[in-house]
Amino acid sequence: MERDDAHLLQGFRREDPDTFTPIVQAYQGQMLAFALRILGNLPDAEDAVQDAFLRAYRWLSSAPPARWRSLRLRPWLYRITLNECRRLLGRRRPAVTLDGIGPLTHDPDPRDVLLLRKVVDALHTLGLRHRSALLLRVVHGLSYEETADALGVPVGTAKSLVHRALVRLQRSLGEAREEAL
Repeated sequence: MERDDAHLLQGFRREDPDTFTPIVQAYQGQMLAFALRILGNLPDAEDAVQDAFLRAYRWLSSAPPARWRSLRLRPWLYRITLNECRRLLGRRRPAVTLDGIGPLTHDPDPRDVLLLRKVVDALHTLGLRHRSALLLRVVHGLSYEETADALGVPVGTAKSLVHRALVRLQRSLGEAREEAL
């Protein structure tokens, strides 16, 4: 467990909901960025993250402290957020958008915009499991061990999912490039 996670969990007291606030403040941005990349739109991502933190709070409030004091907080929160995204995806099919990519600080080259759109489209052709593994490892910088924890799979499976996602993404982008020529 990371030292910061241990500090955050040590400060949590089930009888005082305000002690959960530092956990939310520490991880809300990361969870929102992850959910946004999975779901494709900000309102659903915000709902998923809010529900994920609510579930985390309820579990921490009801579980014995001995169980959660050694918890790997970051991958655990990613796992809960991913499960909330899955729940929302089960209710609807997301539209692929470029929301959440961030504001453009200059006039972009139209070729860059087209390339970005192709990357986002290719990312959304991946299945949820592969896309999640790739986002956790490459975009959010989790270790393979943390990625495995977040996905609830062995480390070897996490490595395989990331590798296969990269291969499929490269293949998809290669096909898009050939179509453009």
